[in-house]
Amino acid sequence: MFCSSLARVLLMVTLCSVPAAHAQEPAKVWLLSLGAQLDDDGSAGYGVGVDVGVTENTWLSFYGGLSHSPDELADVTTQTLVAGLDQQFGPVGFTLGLESWGER
Repeated sequence: MFCSSLARVLLMVTLCSVPAAHAQEPAKVWLLSLGAQLDDDGSAGYGVGVDVGVTENTWLSFYGGLSHSPDELADVTTQTLVAGLDQQFGPVGFTLGLESWGER
C-alpha cells in the first residue's frame, strides 16, 4: 500500500479539446487524463479517465485504474472502475457516481 512517509512520484497528463462550435450546436468538450503513482517500495498505481461535456451543464466521467503492491508488503493487485454524472442547475448541482473496486 502507499504510505505517506514514502517518496511518491505523480505524473498527470491532461489533454483537452474544444472543437469549433456550429451556429446551432454547442461545442463538444472532453478531457483525457493519464496518471501514474510510484513509491520507493515498488508499489504502483496507473489510471486513465475521460470526461465528456454532454451539454453546458451536464458532464459524464469514466475512469479505470490498476494498482499493485509487492509480495513483501501486501501482495495486492486491485482494479478500479468509475462512472459518474455531474449536473448543474444554476448555482446548485449534484454528482452521482458508481464505483467498482476489487482485488484480482
